[in-house]
Amino acid sequence: MQNHGGFTNFNQYPDQFPTLAEDMDALPASMKNKQSVAGYSALVQKSDAAFGQLVDFFRDEEEPTVILMYGDHQPNSTVTKPILSHFGVDEETPDWNVRSQQFVVPFVMWANYDIEEEQGIVTSLNYLNIMLTEAAGFELSGYQNFRKQLSEKYPVITANFCINDRGELFAWNELDIDADEDLRLYKQFQYNHSFDKKNSIKGFYD
Repeated sequence: MQNHGGFTNFNQYPDQFPTLAEDMDALPASMKNKQSVAGYSALVQKSDAAFGQLVDFFRDEEEPTVILMYGDHQPNSTVTKPILSHFGVDEETPDWNVRSQQFVVPFVMWANYDIEEEQGIVTSLNYLNIMLTEAAGFELSGYQNFRKQLSEKYPVITANFCINDRGELFAWNELDIDADEDLRLYKQFQYNHSFDKKNSIKGFYD
């Protein structure tokens, strides 16, 4: 929550952001909303340091521990728009191959025991709990197994678009979900799990 916003009043907390003025001066002269950009960058540094403290605490603990940290979305336009505009990118572009980059967030998974090391993984948030469950050594549910298989065909599924195993991006208005059996089932499972508790498939989601 530290980096969730707002991003317009950092100068009200000089003890928390002692170098804000210098950080703003270091940004390109033409960039707008410098305070938001500099303040957000400072918050990212604070979160990075806090995550380091968390890892250091559990590093020598005997209890097997796995930690997953991720961002659920990028900051709002007061931070992203000045940066994108500086690099000549229209935040409202209809080209989803460009716009999709506004939905990319980092994640890191760490454990105080040996787990497989990987970098540059292309995935989406709906698959992270599968990776976490497997890293923790637990059995996958039926719903997780279904999504794991789905990830081989669609490694990225977001609220706005999906990316298939050939790296092709499709906005949802470009696809007929019901014509794809895997996506149609996923749509039904999501509804059944989230909203149709009365008729929830017993044992499938546990």
